[in-house]
Parts: sequence; C-alpha cells; structure tokens
Amino acid sequence: MTTVSDLPISILMCILSRLSVKDLYSCRRVCKSWLALVSDPYFAKLHHSVAPTGILVPNLLLRHMRFIEFFESSSSSEHNRNILKFKTSSNFYSDPSSLKNLKHTNSCNGLLCFYEFGECFYICNPIINEYVRIPQAISGSFVLIDFGFGFSSVNNQYKVIRYLCPGNLLDYSLLQVEIYTLGEDSRRSLGIGIVPPSFSNIYRQKGPFLTGALHYLLATTDGFFESICCFDFVNESFRFVPSPSHFGDDHKYPITQMRFSVLSNCLCIGLYLYSEPEPRFDVWMMADYGVKGSWTKVITITEGIDIHIPYHPLRLFDNGEIFMSVQGPKGKTVLVSFDPTTTIFNLVQTCKRKRDFFYSFCGPIPFVPSLVSLKEVVGEQHFKNLERGRRMTIRENGLGRRVSEEEAKLKKAIQHVV
Repeated sequence: MTTVSDLPISILMCILSRLSVKDLYSCRRVCKSWLALVSDPYFAKLHHSVAPTGILVPNLLLRHMRFIEFFESSSSSEHNRNILKFKTSSNFYSDPSSLKNLKHTNSCNGLLCFYEFGECFYICNPIINEYVRIPQAISGSFVLIDFGFGFSSVNNQYKVIRYLCPGNLLDYSLLQVEIYTLGEDSRRSLGIGIVPPSFSNIYRQKGPFLTGALHYLLATTDGFFESICCFDFVNESFRFVPSPSHFGDDHKYPITQMRFSVLSNCLCIGLYLYSEPEPRFDVWMMADYGVKGSWTKVITITEGIDIHIPYHPLRLFDNGEIFMSVQGPKGKTVLVSFDPTTTIFNLVQTCKRKRDFFYSFCGPIPFVPSLVSLKEVVGEQHFKNLERGRRMTIRENGLGRRVSEEEAKLKKAIQHVV
C-alpha cells in the first residue's frame, strides 16, 4: 500500500500546495519532515501561485490582523471560510501614539508595506507573522507625498517607490521619484518631472499591483476621471493603460465615485452612480490586460444601494457573488456580500463578537496569502531586525476550532487522495 512517505517530494508538494493556510498550519505540526517541506522557499512560491484570494482585515491599532480565506466544500454550495487571527509584534511600530503617522500602501505577493513618517518602512508577512523594520529617513528638505510597493519578476527584487516634493515649495510639478530596492539596501532617484501631468492632481487614486505594475486612477483638476496609468517595476517607468470606452467625454464620472481593485486576477473599476434615474453600482472588468476592447461591465447592482456609502469590491466568485467593504458613519466599516440570484446584501462576520463592523485605519485588503520568509525579501542585513507575532488562532465558519484537532484527520485525508 502506498503511503504519503512513499511519494516523491514534487508530488507531495503539489498536493500540499492545494491546502488552505489553516490546514498548512496543521501540516507544520505533523512531523519535522513536513515542517521542513512547508517551510521550503520553493514550496512557498508554489503555494502562492495557486492560493485563492482572501481578505485581510487589520484592526484599528494594528495589534492584530484577521485573514479570511475561502475554500470550496463538496457538501455545500456556499463559500466556506476560515478566519485566522494573527497578533502582531509589540514592536511593530516605534510609538503607539504615532499610529496616525503610520500609512499603508498596496499589498504585493502576500506582503504588506507600511511607512512611519520620519522613521522607517515596515515590511510584513502576516500569514507567517514576520515583520521587519527598515530605517529609511527622508531628507529634511523633502516631504513624502505618496509611496508604493512592487516586485520585479526579471531580477526577483521587491521595490518601494517614493514620491517626494521639496518641502519649502510643495510644488507638485517638481515631484521627485525614488526607488528603494529591498535586499540591496540601495536608493536611487529616477528624476524629477517624469510622472504623467495629471499624476500630481490631488484626486489621484492609488490602485492594485498587477502584472508587475502599480496602477493609479488619474483625474482632471475638477475631479473627473481622466485616465489610468501605472508604474512598471521592471522598466522603472510610467505608462498608460487603456480605460473603458464608456468612460469618455460623453460620460464624465467623479473619481470619488470610483474604486480600483483586482477581481479574478483582472483589473476592475467599481463605479457607483447616484445621478441616474435610480442609484446603481457597476463593476467594470478588463478581461484581457492591456486590451481596451476587453473592458466589460460584469456586475450591476440596483437593489439596496445607498447613495451616501462607497462600495469597494474585494472578491468575486464564479457564481457571481461579490464581497465588498462598505464604509458607514463614524468610520465604521463592514464586509458585505451580494448574491445576484437573490439580489440581497448579507453581512459577513469577521470576529466572535456579535457586532459585524470594525474599525481599521487602512480598510480590508484583497490578499493572496504567502508563506515566503522575509529573509528571502529583505536580505541578511535587515533580517536581523525580524519581529514575530505572538500567536495565531483559527475559526472555521464562525466556530472555534483548535489546529491540533485536525492533524490526524489531515494526514488521513491526504493518504485518501493518494
């Protein structure tokens, strides 16, 4: 009889890579050989390449983060989910009273980047509870306007892009672009005035990292949508991306009514309209990246739309159900799902308490989990500053569940698959 130990490592890796993060935590505790396998850098990249998109929810004070992962169930047509709670390091940022100065940018390959103004960057992988501080002060003659995080697949390097402006002028036409490469500890200026003209507009909206580039929605000086541009981390240059033909001169939309995101690995724009005969929320998707004609409207919601509330698409399922974050009064944010077959909004529970809202300084984030260690990202020099979170708890479908209870079942299940 063939057992798990008889399988070639490549096949075993392929099987384990299809498991959820919750089950992989169980695998790490089965035996030392499985711990070594799951911790292998190659396995981490393999798992990330097939992992489904979940939703990451940092809490207000960044004391912990919740990750909602989705998985299919053969016994139910519903989307089952695990909720994993990670407690962050107590030294995640230097001064808790300075949280208002801690800013978050986009996620990239399962990693997050934060910046504490005047102090340092923080690169973190919440799934394996690793956090690294990278000192990176800014010259006193410059002011940080914005920053982003990306990856170059050509040389396998993570990079932080910073937009700086002379502090004594605050002239956005003099915007200077800098690149900091993780692992090399190098900072280079790409020059002044290399951004698209509308990039300096205050209505600019930063979007997702996709296909090697960080995307932005640009607007006119009066706040109407103008174009889509992106910064390519491979070529280290800006370029434009085709926008929907419907967003032309005949249809001018305020950029404040738009939300930029990635759904089903495609660039998407959520647009809520309250000037129509009836309020509605549309989602436009670029099915074939870079092809203007591939923009199509995939979702239209008219039932239950509140004209005073922005909707941010986070996760789209094959059956058309969509998860979104909705920001209400007093900074409260809720996760909701909309089912097109029933045309009903439902609240999504994110914690044990009965309340369904949460406070978050950066909002929920569409997030593909990664097991890659930060040692592979920041290099030896900064890895010595590594901090780890204290513990992790898991809930499945809203119910408490110990990881250890699943170990025997998991090993038996994998043997059955073989």
